[in-house]
Amino acid sequence: MYKIHGSINDVNSIVITSEDYAKNEPKSALIDAKILSNLTESPIIFLGYSLTDENVQRLLNSFVENAPFDIKQAASRIGVVEFSKGEQEIKETIEGMADNQIHYTSLKTDNFLKIYNSLASIDQSITPAEIRKYEANFRRIIEIKGQQKTLKTVLADYEDISKLSDNEIKNKKIVVAFGDEKIIYKIPTYAEYLINYFTDSNDLPAPTAIKFIAGRRPSNSPLPIKKYVKQIEAEISKSETSDREKEKLVKRLKKYGNLTYDSYIESLRHPAPGKKSTIHVSAQMENEFNNMLNPFDILNADEKPGPKINYLTQNLKKFDRKLVDDLISKLLTRDEEQISSSFYRKLFMAYSLLDNQKSLNITKK
Repeated sequence: MYKIHGSINDVNSIVITSEDYAKNEPKSALIDAKILSNLTESPIIFLGYSLTDENVQRLLNSFVENAPFDIKQAASRIGVVEFSKGEQEIKETIEGMADNQIHYTSLKTDNFLKIYNSLASIDQSITPAEIRKYEANFRRIIEIKGQQKTLKTVLADYEDISKLSDNEIKNKKIVVAFGDEKIIYKIPTYAEYLINYFTDSNDLPAPTAIKFIAGRRPSNSPLPIKKYVKQIEAEISKSETSDREKEKLVKRLKKYGNLTYDSYIESLRHPAPGKKSTIHVSAQMENEFNNMLNPFDILNADEKPGPKINYLTQNLKKFDRKLVDDLISKLLTRDEEQISSSFYRKLFMAYSLLDNQKSLNITKK
């Protein structure tokens, strides 16, 4: 909260006349610069000031001249509270002044308590840019505590804030954490794991992917792991890896580590003696689908999803590879619940075993 000028506790500080403004101008340069700096990062609300105030006009003119925002963006960053007798709600309108060069959001109300409560409910927190200012101090704390062997914090899967551009800091979801004896990481969802696996996004570091592979998911549940085989083997050999995690990784590696597409399909068609195929398709439906050369025609066929996906799983090699890549990209934009069924899991597993695996272009809605 910044007070631009004037206080009833010091009558000489109140700015009313032109002489008052001239006297106050040199003193206001520092606070003007601070407000302009904050305007580039956060919205600002002017409360108790009219836009006819010279100090406010000078601030807004400088902001508009130097900030690369369009009218809508500028208006969303500048709010001016205006008294409207009898109005209990807060009426918002976008208005302009100074030959329509300055645009702002006018907040007209007679209910200032609602304004105060709304402002009080905002948790401003600390921006990554501010954290970056004190990074050297944080590193110093860690270095000293580390030498004293009193710091047991582990920050997993981190990015160096100093190496991020301003645009990356603005658009990335960043968490800066300090604690004791905690391992900090975000376990992805099944869909996030698959999207990262089949693309070059690199949003999911290998250690976190291994944590997901060794997580709660049953070790016999189909999950692409071929690209992480070396990392899994290394994780198994680490003394700090828990016995439970080692056991799950060993089982998954044994079951899925050396599979080929053909061997996987064969295992689905002919599981253990006495058990039925887990990707069964009726003869009638198979005859119908055999005449289709585009996998999207099968996907869009008026049939239940299970048999359609089972047929695709068994016949991925039949179709043009680009069409298959496009199909998988399309499916991975669906909701997590839709693609979590066992027949979808088998399809993604089979696709991961195709030769010459390419990076997909997936835009998640």
